[in-house]
Amino acid sequence: MQVSKWGNSLAVRLPAAVVEALGLKEGDEIEIHVAGADQFGVARKPG
Repeated sequence: MQVSKWGNSLAVRLPAAVVEALGLKEGDEIEIHVAGADQFGVARKPG
């Protein structure tokens, strides 16, 4: 994945495989957590 500038923030695009595995659609909320010194995890936000 590539980090891109989006306004004053940084953004990443989720690969289709991640989107499909989590069953995400536009407007869904996700949580991102640090999983190590150079890793992060993505999860669907409950609710």
